[in-house]
Amino acid sequence: MAAFNQPGYWAQLRRMADGLRQSVRARSRERIWAALPPAIPETGTLIILPLGAGDYLLARTYLADLHKHPWPQPLHWLGWTPLRGLMQDLDPDIAAHTHWVDDARLLGDVGYAQGQAQMLRAKGYHTVINLLHTRLADFDDFLMRAAGGIYTYARAATANNPPAHLPRPRNDYTHQLPTGQGLVHELEHYREMISWLTGRELPLKRPELPLAVLQTEVPILPSNYVCVAPGARMAYRQWPVASFIQLIQQLKQEGYPVVLVGGPADEALCTELAQLSNTQSWAGKLRWGQTGALFAKSRLVICGDTGPLHLAVAAGAPAVCISNGNHWGRFVPYPAELNVPLLVVGPPELEAHLAHGGSTASLYQRSWLDIRTVPAERVWQAAQELLSR
Repeated sequence: MAAFNQPGYWAQLRRMADGLRQSVRARSRERIWAALPPAIPETGTLIILPLGAGDYLLARTYLADLHKHPWPQPLHWLGWTPLRGLMQDLDPDIAAHTHWVDDARLLGDVGYAQGQAQMLRAKGYHTVINLLHTRLADFDDFLMRAAGGIYTYARAATANNPPAHLPRPRNDYTHQLPTGQGLVHELEHYREMISWLTGRELPLKRPELPLAVLQTEVPILPSNYVCVAPGARMAYRQWPVASFIQLIQQLKQEGYPVVLVGGPADEALCTELAQLSNTQSWAGKLRWGQTGALFAKSRLVICGDTGPLHLAVAAGAPAVCISNGNHWGRFVPYPAELNVPLLVVGPPELEAHLAHGGSTASLYQRSWLDIRTVPAERVWQAAQELLSR
């Protein structure tokens, strides 16, 4: 298993380059902080939301508990522009009171970052709660330090966020939120944090979509259709086009119409797949809520370890996840006690290791296995298992 977690030469170079860029950004942040006026905390609690779609879908399982909590100050939210459509569809009440930040510009545009820092400092927040987690030290620190606040809360440095990552224990935060012990699923991390913040012991529960979202009108399709979401933002999560075509052809031969779905960034990939496999593509044409409703009415969803997977789980749809083993146990598989109809298919060496009871602890943070080695026949086998239930 040790080899599963060893980066190759190019991966090591990328990590070195990332560290250099992070160091340059950190120096820019220090100059921005030095120019900020002193914080004058007045009123209001700011909650910084998770960044990725999958992270948000997991966190929102407990956001209602946070939203309903009787806070002594008015509650405000900081969200990310890529998630605006998702939040507007699923949580319009929260979205209406959210300040939106462009994460890409925050990292790459010093002037934009300075403007956001000045805005946060001028608000005079009494309390700042950071549910965000990234692997960019300057990213998390920048938001917390810019917002100021008498009380600042951040995720504790657990196995989920080891000291090399963030949030890390430091004087900028007055409190470290408990996030569960050991190698536990992200749902458990959010449950622990929000239980502590609200003073109520919340149960572990699976994500769900609002009833209004599930009742959203969707395109008229055959009753036994299967949704395939082929896109992935990270290269290590991207299964090959040829493998998707082989899988789609098998599904169609067995009488299951296939619908390709994804966001605007997936439109080119889905168009290519649609042309090569004579399949419908709705990529870039549906809102998040419509996609969730489409998943809920489908026989099966097949995708990578990405946002659409957690949307499918929240919609109650059976799902097959194609993974290289990255973050194993942290995002997939889901905790067994939740009985989520999800099968995760990985590279042959990972599946062989699991079949013999091998430990996956080294995969909790990162896997260097190649997702391209996952056979289409194995994904079809997992699909058959769920379709036969």
